[in-house]
Amino acid sequence: MCANVRNESKRTVFTKMLKADRLKEIERHLKEDGSIVVSKLSAQFSVSEETIRRDLDSLSQTLSFRRVHGGAYLLKGSDKEVPATLRETFFTAEKCLISQKAVGDISNGDTVMLDSSTTALFIARELFRQKKNVLLITNSQKIISEVPETGGVEAICIGGHLRKETWSFVGPAAFDALRGLAADMAFVSCTSIHPQFAMTDNNEGEAAIRRLMIERSGRSTLVIDHTKFEKPATHKICEFDELDEIILDSAVAEDLLEPIRQTGLGLHVCSDAKPEE
Repeated sequence: MCANVRNESKRTVFTKMLKADRLKEIERHLKEDGSIVVSKLSAQFSVSEETIRRDLDSLSQTLSFRRVHGGAYLLKGSDKEVPATLRETFFTAEKCLISQKAVGDISNGDTVMLDSSTTALFIARELFRQKKNVLLITNSQKIISEVPETGGVEAICIGGHLRKETWSFVGPAAFDALRGLAADMAFVSCTSIHPQFAMTDNNEGEAAIRRLMIERSGRSTLVIDHTKFEKPATHKICEFDELDEIILDSAVAEDLLEPIRQTGLGLHVCSDAKPEE
């Protein structure tokens, strides 16, 4: 009996030690990388995602960070942007559907502007997969890093100040470079879309680049998922009448879409539902 108690005690201490070590590693990841993805940590430590979420609950007692769907990230000053490495894991199925519709609108020979959003990254990957012959103009370091060595895609990267949270180039140098370019179409996203305030963004530099991409393109499309229908962000990008189309997933409530429909803006809702035969 005593032996069993001692064994149970050892197992309890060992489990606590494992959790303590795990918490230290999660804290290290947060401080070094700025963000963590629950599914990746679950695989790394061979524990359930629920265990990682409980670990985050424990860490929140001593470390300040923001929890989001699928992960967490450290806040940096007044910058509210969720790091791109984390956003890339959000709603991937929805972004795939949006990217397929967007690429369907692109023809060989087109010049296309893509912003630094993760939805734009999915569009770029779909372009690469379909091997279309296009010229990409982007401020996304991530998109540029994935341009295939072979194939018909050419690319222009707008230089400037690198925002590590989004791996994007912003600032006066990026703005000046973009101002000297033009495109057939642009695909941009935003932090928030609102019936009254239209497109807004948390970051002034990103808002300026997105606004200019819209101005410098013959056709402008907003690509967003359903989480963007929230309170307006700080910096205005543009009004609805400056856009040609919105492509979004099907999880948006109809009462949120109706005010946008009334503006006459083209609205394409992507769904994975197959049409009835």
